Amino acid sequence: MATGAAGRTAPARAPVAAFSHPAPAPQRIWLTLASAESPSDFADQFERIKSRGEDMFDGIQGYVANTPGRARLVIGPFRNSSDAQIFASNLQDLNISASSWTNSPSDTIVPLHAAS
Repeated sequence: MATGAAGRTAPARAPVAAFSHPAPAPQRIWLTLASAESPSDFADQFERIKSRGEDMFDGIQGYVANTPGRARLVIGPFRNSSDAQIFASNLQDLNISASSWTNSPSDTIVPLHAAS
């Protein structure tokens, strides 16, 4: 505690926290449904893809992964590569192409609705 001009005790100031960078994103396994330089059409694309297999996509949310020079429309994350491959095979039965992708710590991944 510090003493003020009139002899009053003032609360001590809390130390200013040093600026810190956000922690890197953990690496996770995703399925890429589309990629482009810009994610501007991903919401419409995701709706078209979902319409081919609404039951399969029930409860599944799309995400936008921003990587240097490229944006990806992804779903996931999956527990492991085996789970991702099984889901990709099921999508292939609906003529939906999907490829497994693991993000790097520097990639930014946001829910599709937040990227629009």
